[in-house]
Amino acid sequence: MPGQHRFVYDTDEGAIVLIHVQPNASSTAYAGEHGEALKVRIAGLPVDGAANTELTRFLADQFSISRQNVHIVKGMSARRKRVLLRNISASRVYRVFGLQGGQGPR
Repeated sequence: MPGQHRFVYDTDEGAIVLIHVQPNASSTAYAGEHGEALKVRIAGLPVDGAANTELTRFLADQFSISRQNVHIVKGMSARRKRVLLRNISASRVYRVFGLQGGQGPR
């Protein structure tokens, strides 16, 4: 579907976002698209969950939600992660990250 991304979609609980993490960066920031995922550079080492904690903090800050509303559904020990943003719509993810298109498939 032109203009739509398969890496952001709505569920009954909120938006699911597929994220590719690049740990050990100088700062934490959104870095565009990486294949079939959004890329986030993380200022944290992938040791003892530090990078996951930093990703959770970053996403909570970006969407002005509590960290408890950011849930890594899949990929706790991988660079590719599936993250649930509770009570956030896919369209809001598009706006926050400046993505083109609309709602992806359910």
